[in-house]
Amino acid sequence: MNVSHSFLPLLHLSVLAFFTSLIVTGLMIFVKLMDMPGTRSQHTNAVPTGGGVGIGAGLVVGMVALVWHYPALGDLGQMAQVCLSASLVMVLGLLDDIYDIRAAIKFLFMALIAALCVYHIGPPQSFPLGATALALPYWLGFLGAVLWVFTVMNVVNFMDGMNGLMASVMMVAFAFLCVVA
Repeated sequence: MNVSHSFLPLLHLSVLAFFTSLIVTGLMIFVKLMDMPGTRSQHTNAVPTGGGVGIGAGLVVGMVALVWHYPALGDLGQMAQVCLSASLVMVLGLLDDIYDIRAAIKFLFMALIAALCVYHIGPPQSFPLGATALALPYWLGFLGAVLWVFTVMNVVNFMDGMNGLMASVMMVAFAFLCVVA
């Protein structure tokens, strides 16, 4: 399928995911789950938290709609696995927002979720080096991919405390990935 044939489905899915995120994020604000300022906070007043649930809900709804409305554009099994991993990250983030989970426990669960994600999707089999590629043993590709997913999750979690920054950076990243895909 070329770009001209896939533009309308992608626009449809993007609008659906955006409005799902908007509604769920608004719901999180409505329930008044608040982040109180602390020594590591970027804010001085209590601010709403739990917006990651809205972003994750948009992702999951968008992927379910992709498989439901445009099955030729997505792999049902792989989309289900990505949705499972995204849902686990959402639950962990929400529990952390509510209960302020200790960093060591949160890191352990993030590492397990990253490993599950890489296991389902599969690790890289080679590392590109210019015009050639270096073959990777399974274990090295797996560990490298887990480290990458774990690192990205932590960077997003870190930026999440700076209101608006994470959403803006992720919007640019996702737009770039859509162009590449």
